[in-house]
Amino acid sequence: MATAGRVRAGTTVDDVYAALRERIIDGTYQPGLRMSQEQLATDFEVSRTPLREALQRLESDGLVVAYANRGMHVAPIVNSETEQSYALRVLVEPPTIAAVSSKLTETDIADMELLLDEMQDHRAHSRRFQELTSASTMWRCAGTPTTSGS
Repeated sequence: MATAGRVRAGTTVDDVYAALRERIIDGTYQPGLRMSQEQLATDFEVSRTPLREALQRLESDGLVVAYANRGMHVAPIVNSETEQSYALRVLVEPPTIAAVSSKLTETDIADMELLLDEMQDHRAHSRRFQELTSASTMWRCAGTPTTSGS
């Protein structure tokens, strides 16, 4: 298992949980990867007790799955949830675009083209793709708060 930088020695369960969660979400730990407690404890320079608690929290979040006699693995991506999310967007975004299209400036259009190019560049990196989607000029023009806070 490749390490993505150490967490300082003596970290709390929350720190280990946050670091593991980030590595799963950013793709450092790919779906299906076996989460070796021994290796993770070494990487994070912690005992197995806080590590186990962090892994249990990740399991309750649905980010890792425990298999009997096989340990913990990064959870597989469930495409049906993603498909439902995009189906909802298909319902919401066209009327939003229609409502804001008269407010768009040339700069807004250029910004959206840049975002689209970046989304195409980052389509394999789910976190960055979602950040770019949230930064949409369309939502800003509609006066709608985005998940990125912009």
